[in-house]
Amino acid sequence: MNNFSELLPEFLVAALAEQGITAPTEIQQRTVPVLIEKHNAVFSSETGTGKTLAYLLPVAATANFASKTIEAIVITPTRELAAQVFEQAKLIGLTTALVIGGANIIRQAEKLKEKPKIIVGTAGRVCELIQMKKLPAHTVNTLILDEADKLIDSVNIAQTAALIKKLQRDVCIIAASASAGEKTAQALETLTHKTFTKIFESKKSIPSTISHFVVLCEQREKFAAVRKFIFKNDIKKALVFVNNPYFINKITEKLNFHNLEAKAFSGDMSKNERRNAIAAFREGKTRFLVASDAVSRGLHINVPTVINLDFPSEPDSYLHRAGRCGRMGEKGTVVTFVTMLELPLLKKYEKTFNIDIKGF
Repeated sequence: MNNFSELLPEFLVAALAEQGITAPTEIQQRTVPVLIEKHNAVFSSETGTGKTLAYLLPVAATANFASKTIEAIVITPTRELAAQVFEQAKLIGLTTALVIGGANIIRQAEKLKEKPKIIVGTAGRVCELIQMKKLPAHTVNTLILDEADKLIDSVNIAQTAALIKKLQRDVCIIAASASAGEKTAQALETLTHKTFTKIFESKKSIPSTISHFVVLCEQREKFAAVRKFIFKNDIKKALVFVNNPYFINKITEKLNFHNLEAKAFSGDMSKNERRNAIAAFREGKTRFLVASDAVSRGLHINVPTVINLDFPSEPDSYLHRAGRCGRMGEKGTVVTFVTMLELPLLKKYEKTFNIDIKGF
Protein backbone atom coordinates (compact mmCIF):
# COMPACT_ATOMS: atom_id res chain seq x y z
CA MET A 1 0.00 0.00 0.00
CA ASN A 2 1.80 3.11 -1.24
CA ASN A 3 -1.08 5.48 -0.59
CA PHE A 4 -4.20 5.34 1.55
CA SER A 5 -6.65 5.42 -1.36
CA GLU A 6 -5.46 2.01 -2.56
CA LEU A 7 -7.20 0.14 0.29
CA LEU A 8 -9.17 2.60 2.39
CA PRO A 9 -12.64 4.02 1.71
CA GLU A 10 -12.95 7.71 0.84
CA PHE A 11 -14.29 8.75 4.25
CA LEU A 12 -11.12 7.47 5.92
CA VAL A 13 -8.81 9.12 3.40
CA ALA A 14 -10.68 12.39 3.99
CA ALA A 15 -10.53 12.02 7.78
CA LEU A 16 -6.78 11.47 7.61
CA ALA A 17 -6.31 14.47 5.31
CA GLU A 18 -8.12 16.66 7.86
CA GLN A 19 -5.39 15.68 10.34
CA GLY A 20 -2.69 16.52 7.81
CA ILE A 21 -1.93 12.83 7.18
CA THR A 22 -1.61 12.22 3.45
CA ALA A 23 0.80 9.29 3.13
CA PRO A 24 1.15 6.05 5.11
CA THR A 25 4.21 5.42 7.25
CA GLU A 26 6.28 2.31 6.58
CA ILE A 27 4.61 0.27 9.31
CA GLN A 28 1.17 1.28 8.01
CA GLN A 29 2.17 0.21 4.50
CA ARG A 30 3.20 -3.21 5.82
CA THR A 31 0.36 -3.87 8.26
CA VAL A 32 -2.84 -2.37 6.84
CA PRO A 33 -3.14 -4.85 3.90
CA VAL A 34 -2.62 -7.79 6.29
CA LEU A 35 -5.04 -6.54 8.93
CA ILE A 36 -7.77 -5.69 6.44
CA GLU A 37 -7.74 -9.39 5.55
CA LYS A 38 -8.44 -10.18 9.23
CA HIS A 39 -5.23 -12.12 9.84
CA ASN A 40 -4.04 -12.61 13.41
CA ALA A 41 -0.91 -10.49 13.56
CA VAL A 42 1.77 -9.18 15.88
CA PHE A 43 3.77 -6.19 14.73
CA SER A 44 6.39 -3.83 16.07
CA SER A 45 7.79 -0.52 14.98
CA GLU A 46 9.78 2.20 16.68
CA THR A 47 7.87 4.78 18.65
CA GLY A 48 6.22 7.64 16.80
CA THR A 49 5.69 5.73 13.54
CA GLY A 50 1.90 5.51 13.55
CA LYS A 51 1.14 2.13 15.13
CA THR A 52 -2.22 3.28 16.50
CA LEU A 53 -3.54 4.17 13.06
CA ALA A 54 -1.94 1.00 11.68
CA TYR A 55 -4.49 -1.07 13.59
CA LEU A 56 -7.40 1.40 13.75
CA LEU A 57 -7.60 2.02 10.00
CA PRO A 58 -8.31 -1.65 9.11
CA VAL A 59 -11.00 -1.77 11.81
CA ALA A 60 -12.68 1.31 10.35
CA ALA A 61 -12.25 0.11 6.77
CA THR A 62 -13.96 -3.24 7.43
CA ALA A 63 -16.60 -2.11 9.95
CA ASN A 64 -20.25 -2.74 9.14
CA PHE A 65 -21.67 0.68 9.99
CA ALA A 66 -25.19 -0.45 9.09
CA SER A 67 -25.11 -2.90 11.99
CA LYS A 68 -25.68 -1.71 15.57
CA THR A 69 -23.04 -4.03 17.02
CA ILE A 70 -19.71 -3.65 18.79
CA GLU A 71 -17.11 -5.13 16.46
CA ALA A 72 -13.70 -4.41 18.02
CA ILE A 73 -12.04 -3.98 21.40
CA VAL A 74 -8.70 -2.24 21.98
CA ILE A 75 -6.96 -3.07 25.26
CA THR A 76 -4.10 -0.98 26.67
CA PRO A 77 -2.01 -1.39 29.85
CA THR A 78 -2.76 2.14 31.10
CA ARG A 79 -5.82 4.35 31.30
CA GLU A 80 -3.94 7.27 29.78
CA LEU A 81 -2.99 5.33 26.67
CA ALA A 82 -6.58 4.10 26.36
CA ALA A 83 -7.80 7.71 26.41
CA GLN A 84 -5.42 8.61 23.60
CA VAL A 85 -6.48 5.68 21.44
CA PHE A 86 -10.11 6.64 22.13
CA GLU A 87 -9.51 10.16 20.80
CA GLN A 88 -7.71 8.88 17.70
CA ALA A 89 -10.52 6.44 16.92
CA LYS A 90 -13.06 9.26 17.05
CA LEU A 91 -10.95 11.35 14.67
CA ILE A 92 -11.26 8.75 11.92
CA GLY A 93 -15.01 8.38 12.31
CA LEU A 94 -15.33 5.35 14.57
CA THR A 95 -18.11 5.59 17.14
CA THR A 96 -16.19 4.74 20.28
CA ALA A 97 -16.67 4.13 24.01
CA LEU A 98 -13.93 4.43 26.62
CA VAL A 99 -14.16 1.87 29.44
CA ILE A 100 -11.42 2.07 32.04
CA GLY A 101 -11.02 1.24 35.70
CA GLY A 102 -11.28 4.08 38.18
CA ALA A 103 -14.24 5.63 36.35
CA ASN A 104 -17.98 5.22 36.96
CA ILE A 105 -18.93 1.80 35.60
CA ILE A 106 -22.66 2.62 35.47
CA ARG A 107 -22.03 5.60 33.18
CA GLN A 108 -19.80 3.46 31.02
CA ALA A 109 -22.53 0.83 30.76
CA GLU A 110 -24.97 3.57 29.68
CA LYS A 111 -22.55 4.63 26.93
CA LEU A 112 -22.56 1.09 25.58
CA LYS A 113 -26.29 1.42 24.90
CA GLU A 114 -25.34 3.82 22.11
CA LYS A 115 -23.85 0.80 20.26
CA PRO A 116 -20.34 2.06 19.43
CA LYS A 117 -18.36 0.26 16.78
CA ILE A 118 -15.28 -0.02 18.94
CA ILE A 119 -14.47 -0.22 22.66
CA VAL A 120 -11.20 1.14 24.01
CA GLY A 121 -10.18 0.38 27.57
CA THR A 122 -8.43 -1.75 30.13
CA ALA A 123 -8.88 -5.52 30.34
CA GLY A 124 -10.27 -5.61 33.88
CA ARG A 125 -13.05 -3.12 33.20
CA VAL A 126 -13.97 -4.72 29.87
CA CYS A 127 -14.26 -8.11 31.61
CA GLU A 128 -16.48 -6.55 34.29
CA LEU A 129 -18.86 -5.15 31.68
CA ILE A 130 -19.02 -8.46 29.84
CA GLN A 131 -19.73 -10.21 33.14
CA MET A 132 -22.54 -7.71 33.81
CA LYS A 133 -23.93 -8.51 30.34
CA LYS A 134 -23.60 -4.87 29.38
CA LEU A 135 -21.03 -5.59 26.68
CA PRO A 136 -22.04 -8.35 24.21
CA ALA A 137 -18.82 -10.30 23.64
CA HIS A 138 -20.31 -12.48 20.90
CA THR A 139 -20.40 -9.61 18.36
CA VAL A 140 -16.70 -8.73 18.76
CA ASN A 141 -14.67 -9.91 15.77
CA THR A 142 -11.37 -8.14 16.53
CA LEU A 143 -9.31 -7.78 19.70
CA ILE A 144 -6.34 -5.41 19.65
CA LEU A 145 -3.61 -5.57 22.28
CA ASP A 146 -1.76 -2.25 22.32
CA GLU A 147 1.65 -2.53 24.04
CA ALA A 148 1.15 -6.27 23.78
CA ASP A 149 4.38 -7.27 25.49
CA LYS A 150 3.28 -5.31 28.54
CA LEU A 151 -0.21 -6.85 28.46
CA ILE A 152 1.19 -10.37 28.66
CA ASP A 153 3.83 -9.76 31.31
CA SER A 154 3.55 -11.32 34.75
CA VAL A 155 1.51 -8.40 36.10
CA ASN A 156 -1.14 -8.22 33.34
CA ILE A 157 -1.37 -11.63 31.71
CA ALA A 158 -4.12 -12.98 33.99
CA GLN A 159 -6.56 -10.21 33.03
CA THR A 160 -5.59 -10.36 29.37
CA ALA A 161 -6.12 -14.14 29.30
CA ALA A 162 -9.47 -13.76 31.09
CA LEU A 163 -10.69 -11.34 28.44
CA ILE A 164 -9.58 -13.57 25.57
CA LYS A 165 -11.54 -16.47 27.09
CA LYS A 166 -14.70 -14.36 27.12
CA LEU A 167 -14.54 -13.68 23.37
CA GLN A 168 -15.43 -15.94 20.46
CA ARG A 169 -12.81 -18.51 19.49
CA ASP A 170 -12.49 -17.13 15.97
CA VAL A 171 -11.86 -13.54 17.12
CA CYS A 172 -9.04 -11.90 15.18
CA ILE A 173 -6.22 -10.83 17.51
CA ILE A 174 -3.86 -7.99 16.63
CA ALA A 175 -0.87 -7.23 18.87
CA ALA A 176 1.22 -4.08 18.59
CA SER A 177 4.20 -2.67 20.45
CA ALA A 178 7.43 -0.78 19.93
CA SER A 179 9.32 -3.68 21.48
CA ALA A 180 7.41 -6.81 20.46
CA GLY A 181 9.52 -9.59 18.96
CA GLU A 182 9.65 -13.35 18.51
CA LYS A 183 9.36 -13.88 22.26
CA THR A 184 6.12 -11.87 22.35
CA ALA A 185 4.76 -13.73 19.32
CA GLN A 186 5.52 -17.13 20.85
CA ALA A 187 3.87 -16.16 24.14
CA LEU A 188 0.77 -14.98 22.29
CA GLU A 189 0.56 -18.18 20.26
CA THR A 190 0.79 -20.22 23.45
CA LEU A 191 -1.83 -18.06 25.16
CA THR A 192 -4.34 -17.96 22.30
CA HIS A 193 -3.64 -21.21 20.41
CA LYS A 194 -3.52 -19.15 17.22
CA THR A 195 -0.92 -18.62 14.52
CA PHE A 196 0.22 -15.03 14.05
CA THR A 197 1.56 -13.18 11.04
CA LYS A 198 4.71 -11.44 12.27
CA ILE A 199 5.69 -7.99 11.03
CA PHE A 200 8.83 -6.91 12.84
CA GLU A 201 11.56 -4.40 12.26
CA SER A 202 14.86 -6.11 11.60
CA LYS A 203 15.94 -5.04 15.09
CA LYS A 204 14.70 -2.83 17.86
CA SER A 205 15.82 0.64 16.94
CA ILE A 206 15.81 4.21 18.11
CA PRO A 207 15.30 7.00 15.55
CA SER A 208 18.55 8.52 14.30
CA THR A 209 17.13 11.99 15.03
CA ILE A 210 17.71 11.38 18.76
CA SER A 211 21.04 12.33 20.36
CA HIS A 212 22.25 10.48 23.45
CA PHE A 213 24.39 11.76 26.31
CA VAL A 214 25.63 10.46 29.65
CA VAL A 215 26.49 12.33 32.84
CA LEU A 216 28.64 10.43 35.33
CA CYS A 217 27.99 11.15 39.01
CA GLU A 218 27.53 9.55 42.43
CA GLN A 219 24.07 8.19 43.27
CA ARG A 220 23.56 10.70 46.10
CA GLU A 221 24.49 13.56 43.74
CA LYS A 222 22.09 12.69 40.93
CA PHE A 223 19.40 15.26 41.68
CA ALA A 224 21.95 18.05 42.09
CA ALA A 225 23.56 17.01 38.81
CA VAL A 226 20.18 17.05 37.04
CA ARG A 227 19.35 20.49 38.45
CA LYS A 228 22.71 21.91 37.34
CA PHE A 229 22.27 20.34 33.90
CA ILE A 230 18.83 21.95 33.49
CA PHE A 231 20.07 25.43 34.47
CA LYS A 232 23.34 25.24 32.54
CA ASN A 233 21.68 24.08 29.30
CA ASP A 234 18.50 26.15 29.72
CA ILE A 235 16.24 23.12 29.32
CA LYS A 236 12.74 24.45 28.64
CA LYS A 237 10.78 21.20 28.75
CA ALA A 238 11.61 17.60 29.64
CA LEU A 239 10.33 14.29 30.89
CA VAL A 240 12.22 13.19 34.01
CA PHE A 241 12.19 9.43 34.59
CA VAL A 242 12.48 7.94 38.07
CA ASN A 243 12.53 4.17 38.62
CA ASN A 244 10.82 3.99 42.02
CA PRO A 245 7.32 5.57 42.03
CA TYR A 246 7.82 6.35 45.73
CA PHE A 247 10.36 9.04 44.82
CA ILE A 248 8.32 10.75 42.09
CA ASN A 249 6.69 13.25 44.44
CA LYS A 250 9.97 13.91 46.24
CA ILE A 251 11.77 14.76 42.99
CA THR A 252 8.84 16.91 41.87
CA GLU A 253 8.91 18.84 45.15
CA LYS A 254 12.66 19.41 44.80
CA LEU A 255 12.30 20.75 41.25
CA ASN A 256 9.54 23.12 42.33
CA PHE A 257 11.66 24.28 45.29
CA HIS A 258 14.27 25.41 42.75
CA ASN A 259 11.59 27.21 40.68
CA LEU A 260 11.60 24.53 37.99
CA GLU A 261 7.87 24.10 37.43
CA ALA A 262 7.15 20.38 37.66
CA LYS A 263 4.22 17.98 37.90
CA ALA A 264 4.22 14.39 39.13
CA PHE A 265 2.69 11.46 37.27
CA SER A 266 2.36 8.28 39.31
CA GLY A 267 0.09 5.27 39.67
CA ASP A 268 -1.13 6.23 43.13
CA MET A 269 -2.60 9.51 41.86
CA SER A 270 -6.27 9.71 40.95
CA LYS A 271 -7.39 9.57 37.34
CA ASN A 272 -8.12 13.31 37.32
CA GLU A 273 -4.77 14.16 38.89
CA ARG A 274 -2.90 12.18 36.24
CA ARG A 275 -5.00 13.65 33.43
CA ASN A 276 -4.42 17.18 34.72
CA ALA A 277 -0.67 16.59 35.02
CA ILE A 278 -0.45 15.36 31.42
CA ALA A 279 -2.63 18.24 30.19
CA ALA A 280 -0.55 20.85 32.03
CA PHE A 281 2.63 19.41 30.55
CA ARG A 282 1.28 19.23 27.01
CA GLU A 283 -0.11 22.75 27.16
CA GLY A 284 3.13 24.22 28.46
CA LYS A 285 1.73 25.16 31.87
CA THR A 286 4.52 23.17 33.50
CA ARG A 287 8.05 22.54 32.25
CA PHE A 288 8.83 19.14 33.72
CA LEU A 289 6.86 15.94 34.14
CA VAL A 290 8.35 13.50 36.66
CA ALA A 291 7.22 9.93 36.06
CA SER A 292 8.06 6.24 36.13
CA ASP A 293 8.08 3.98 33.08
CA ALA A 294 4.26 4.04 33.12
CA VAL A 295 4.36 7.23 31.04
CA SER A 296 6.92 5.84 28.57
CA ARG A 297 4.52 3.25 27.18
CA GLY A 298 2.55 4.50 24.23
CA LEU A 299 1.57 7.96 25.46
CA HIS A 300 1.67 10.41 22.59
CA ILE A 301 3.98 12.88 24.24
CA ASN A 302 6.71 14.49 22.16
CA VAL A 303 9.32 16.43 24.13
CA PRO A 304 12.69 17.84 23.11
CA THR A 305 14.50 16.27 26.07
CA VAL A 306 14.24 13.06 28.09
CA ILE A 307 16.16 12.95 31.37
CA ASN A 308 16.89 9.58 32.97
CA LEU A 309 17.51 10.64 36.57
CA ASP A 310 17.46 6.94 37.42
CA PHE A 311 19.14 4.44 35.15
CA PRO A 312 16.67 2.51 32.94
CA SER A 313 16.87 -1.04 34.26
CA GLU A 314 16.51 -2.87 30.94
CA PRO A 315 16.95 -2.17 27.21
CA ASP A 316 13.21 -1.95 26.51
CA SER A 317 12.91 0.68 29.23
CA TYR A 318 15.58 2.81 27.54
CA LEU A 319 13.87 2.29 24.16
CA HIS A 320 10.44 3.42 25.36
CA ARG A 321 11.77 6.36 27.36
CA ALA A 322 13.80 7.57 24.38
CA GLY A 323 10.69 7.21 22.25
CA ARG A 324 9.04 10.15 24.02
CA CYS A 325 11.30 12.49 22.03
CA GLY A 326 12.34 12.63 18.38
CA ARG A 327 8.95 11.42 17.16
CA MET A 328 7.93 11.52 13.50
CA GLY A 329 11.31 12.81 12.34
CA GLU A 330 11.78 15.57 14.92
CA LYS A 331 15.04 15.97 16.85
CA GLY A 332 15.34 14.88 20.47
CA THR A 333 17.88 14.45 23.23
CA VAL A 334 18.19 11.73 25.90
CA VAL A 335 20.45 12.43 28.88
CA THR A 336 21.14 9.61 31.34
CA PHE A 337 22.70 10.17 34.77
CA VAL A 338 24.74 7.13 35.79
CA THR A 339 27.13 5.92 38.44
CA MET A 340 30.37 4.11 37.68
CA LEU A 341 28.60 0.80 38.39
CA GLU A 342 25.82 1.60 35.89
CA LEU A 343 28.11 2.81 33.11
CA PRO A 344 28.92 -0.67 31.67
CA LEU A 345 25.21 -1.40 31.26
CA LEU A 346 24.69 1.85 29.40
CA LYS A 347 27.53 0.85 27.09
CA LYS A 348 25.63 -2.40 26.50
CA TYR A 349 22.55 -0.41 25.46
CA GLU A 350 24.77 1.56 23.11
CA LYS A 351 25.60 -1.67 21.27
CA THR A 352 22.05 -3.03 21.47
CA PHE A 353 20.56 -0.02 19.69
CA ASN A 354 23.61 0.94 17.63
CA ILE A 355 23.69 4.43 19.10
CA ASP A 356 26.52 6.74 20.09
CA ILE A 357 26.23 7.91 23.71
CA LYS A 358 28.49 10.89 24.31
CA GLY A 359 29.72 12.45 27.52
CA PHE A 360 28.13 15.75 28.37
